[in-house]
Amino acid sequence: MSEARQSAARPAEARVGGVSRRSPRVRRTARDWTGTLLRPQVLLAFIALLAAVPYLLGSFGGRPADAPLPPFGPAAGETLREVEMPLVIVDGDGGVWSAFATVRAADHETARLTATLAALRDVLIDEDVWPEAVAAPTAAVFESNRRRVVVVDVVQEERVSVSVAQEWAALRSLVETMRAAGADDVRVIVNGEVASTLWGHVALP
Repeated sequence: MSEARQSAARPAEARVGGVSRRSPRVRRTARDWTGTLLRPQVLLAFIALLAAVPYLLGSFGGRPADAPLPPFGPAAGETLREVEMPLVIVDGDGGVWSAFATVRAADHETARLTATLAALRDVLIDEDVWPEAVAAPTAAVFESNRRRVVVVDVVQEERVSVSVAQEWAALRSLVETMRAAGADDVRVIVNGEVASTLWGHVALP
């Protein structure tokens, strides 16, 4: 084979000082990739990916959907403070009126709401709505999907006999008082468990 044919059969490559340079074809391929990356569709997709990064990170590093707020009840050494809390009273005849009670409680929401429920119970007893045999409810505060949920626990050791009107008035007083205190949603349970009714007549929320 002649020297000219051998030269034509060799790859398109030039050597300078013993170092090979890539052929023009490779350089054109690199320019083609650059052109592809600079296309409007690719740039828009890249911008959309950057915009989604904070949401992706939030889904892994955010708070759980149901996160409890400060623990219930005053801890040792906590200072008790007096604060005015709203009450919504529903009487046995369906009348609704509002009042304020000065309660003494630790400086966190669960303690304030539990003290508020104790004050509400006293008023409802005077209104002949709340049975004296049933102690004051307790409150627990949670956050769910950015909504403040108050769970009211009515503890009773024995079965009580009340009318439908009394039970409805007591239940509505609990719910509306907690809403007046800032709750977005209110759930009522009995003896720490989910129940269908409070005292046998009215369905619980």
